[in-house]
Amino acid sequence: ACDVYAMPSRDVPGMPPEGLGLVYLEANAAGKPVVAGRTGGVKDAVAHGVSGLLVDPEDTQGLAAALGRILSDRGLAHRLGSQGRTRVLAEFTWRRVAERFLDALGEVATAAPPR
Repeated sequence: ACDVYAMPSRDVPGMPPEGLGLVYLEANAAGKPVVAGRTGGVKDAVAHGVSGLLVDPEDTQGLAAALGRILSDRGLAHRLGSQGRTRVLAEFTWRRVAERFLDALGEVATAAPPR
């Protein structure tokens, strides 16, 4: 029930950065464009200009501009949401994640020196 999902995550001194930002993928899976803080693993979850917009979370004017851009341009909002959903279905389903994990294990196994 939203037009855009915004969560400008930011780094907090002494705390680990955002690991991935599953909530952005969930919003994209629902066909929603996102605005996210450019930090940690968020950059893996949100493809800037494809599934949403990444902003400096400390730049309130930049955040407002990104939100205004999406809210005032229905075509952009629809494109980001649609591309985000397509990206989630292609790259972030449990099946796809498991396939990439197994591929990585196979690479490690073939690269390991014989015992």
